[in-house]
Amino acid sequence: MKVKITFYGHAADVVKSNSVESDFGDRISAYGLKKSIQVKYPQLSTIELKLAVNNKMVVKDVDLNDGDEISVLPPFSGG
Repeated sequence: MKVKITFYGHAADVVKSNSVESDFGDRISAYGLKKSIQVKYPQLSTIELKLAVNNKMVVKDVDLNDGDEISVLPPFSGG
């Protein structure tokens, strides 16, 4: 199962890329993907990351599907 992961803000700086494609084999959930990212990039484990799947914010864990687009969003501020 391949998904496209897009990183924004500080998360993109840590990963040194705006987006990557990852293959997770059979199945993975949104929270499982988040944990996988935090293991691969430990600097991101100290940041309260939010996820969006196919442009919809994740408020509870969901299974991902082949071709899903995941956005990794660090905290935002502004005015």
